[in-house]
Amino acid sequence: MGTITAKTLITRVSHTMQDYNNTHWLIPEHLDYLNDAQRQLVIYIASACTKNEPRKLEPGTLQTIPAEGYRFIKGHRNMGLSGATPGRAVRAVDYDTLSDANPDWHTSTPADVVLEYAFDMNDPKRFYVWPPQPSSTHYLQITYSCTPTVIAGVNSVITVDDVYANAIMEYMEYRAWRKGGKDMNIAKSDAAFTQFANALGLKLQSDQMIIPGNAVVTETEE
Repeated sequence: MGTITAKTLITRVSHTMQDYNNTHWLIPEHLDYLNDAQRQLVIYIASACTKNEPRKLEPGTLQTIPAEGYRFIKGHRNMGLSGATPGRAVRAVDYDTLSDANPDWHTSTPADVVLEYAFDMNDPKRFYVWPPQPSSTHYLQITYSCTPTVIAGVNSVITVDDVYANAIMEYMEYRAWRKGGKDMNIAKSDAAFTQFANALGLKLQSDQMIIPGNAVVTETEE
């Protein structure tokens, strides 16, 4: 959660576009663009909006992240029956490697404590645990990327961290200049999107250099 309000960003974007009284681009339009920007951020950088919390597991091996989740990122530790008792750390393993070593791991003997978990990049909302969970399931602390909460009013703060404010404004300008009518300017729109993409690319490179071994999941779209 950031600390910058939607009003602050909308005002700055309006001034940059020399629409000081919001005559050509209304405030509700800018608010829509801001929400679109936050969602786009998470597509490019999954870690832009995350939650780290205990998740009650389902019986068996196959698990899902909460409904607001966009992509599973990491499992951390067992959290007992209540979700409040820290326990053994879990180890990430490759799904195919685990299956090659033990083809019957999905039907092995259930156990309360999770030892390992596996994740398929092509199935981002699900993950697997081993040993399988019994009928009386426990909690596992996980980190997952989530869809940013929609900002409904200008006095609300942005859902993502403040470091993304500049990128958000570039995306807002990109969308605003694409609006039809006499104010549409494709050249300015393209330039703003380039700045948006460059800002996220540099942020990603910085994260990878500063945090050794950090896996940052990204997706791109044309």
